[in-house]
Amino acid sequence: MAERLIGFVHALPQTGRFGFLMDASRRQYFFAGRAVVNASYDDLRIGDTVEFDAFEDPKGPRAEYVELIERATVERDHGVVELIKVGYGFALFSARGTRAFFARADIVGDPDAVVVGTAISARLVPSIGHTAPRAVEISISSSAQSS
Repeated sequence: MAERLIGFVHALPQTGRFGFLMDASRRQYFFAGRAVVNASYDDLRIGDTVEFDAFEDPKGPRAEYVELIERATVERDHGVVELIKVGYGFALFSARGTRAFFARADIVGDPDAVVVGTAISARLVPSIGHTAPRAVEISISSSAQSS
């Protein structure tokens, strides 16, 4: 029997029509684009709050009947990359004085172009279970590109 949960869109890979949701306990659930019932898969963005039915599959946790509850903010913030590791990094967003985590997979374009000291633009979304927000849809700031 399915359990109805509330969580948020955690990842939307650039290829395919699927993604991953995360619940309050930080458990991830795979979902197929066809599982979204009250919006278009193409309209979803990382950080959107959703409600879904959670199932256990042989391949792992799966979400069905995904309903969009609340849109994530679309406001972008500007920051500077402080630390880069193999699959992730941290940036300081001065306007808010906030340090945010990011996955290299969330960098739009060439992730190798983003190094320590790079000025970036990103959307900050909540990160369940962490005090630091997550930066998504990361791009090199236009001021950095023109210099």
